[in-house]
Amino acid sequence: VINSGLFTPNQSGIFNLVYSVGAGNCLRRDTVRVEVYALPVVTISPSSASICIEDSIELTANGADVYTWTPASGLSSTSNRIINASPASSTDYSVEGLSYSTGCVNKETVKIIVNPKPYITDKILSICSNTGFSVLPVNGTVDIVPSGTKYSWNAPLVSGNITGGAS
Repeated sequence: VINSGLFTPNQSGIFNLVYSVGAGNCLRRDTVRVEVYALPVVTISPSSASICIEDSIELTANGADVYTWTPASGLSSTSNRIINASPASSTDYSVEGLSYSTGCVNKETVKIIVNPKPYITDKILSICSNTGFSVLPVNGTVDIVPSGTKYSWNAPLVSGNITGGAS
C-alpha cells in the first residue's frame, strides 16, 4: 500500500499497481502496468589509483552505451568510454552511463590520489673509514618525501685516487 502516490521499486520486473482516487461512493479504482528496467552496471577501471602530480592515468568505463564524465577538469574528454585523467590535485571522477535499450542511467565514481613528485637534494658527508652512515631525506627541508616513498641505493661512485685501503 502506497499512500504517497509514489512508487519507487528497487528491483526490475513488471508490476501491476491498483490505485484509487476519491472516497466513499465517489471512489474510482484503476490499474497501471509498470515495467521496471534494471540499471546499467557501470564500472570504472582501475577502481582507484595514485599518480604523481603532472602525470596522467587512463580510465575506462564499461557497462553502458553512452558515458558522461565529471568534473571536466583534467580530463582528455567528458564523453568517451576511455579517457586520460591528469588532475592537479586528488579528485573524485564520476561517470554516468546511459543504456540505449532501457533509457536508464547509473553512476560510478573513482578516486584519483595525486602525490607530489619526490625531490631529494644531493648530500655531502664526511666520515671516517670503518664507520657507517645513513641518509634519509626529511620533509620540511628542501626535500619532498611523499608517504610510501621507497629508497634504493646504488654502489658508491669513487672519484680520484684512493690510498691506504681498497675501494
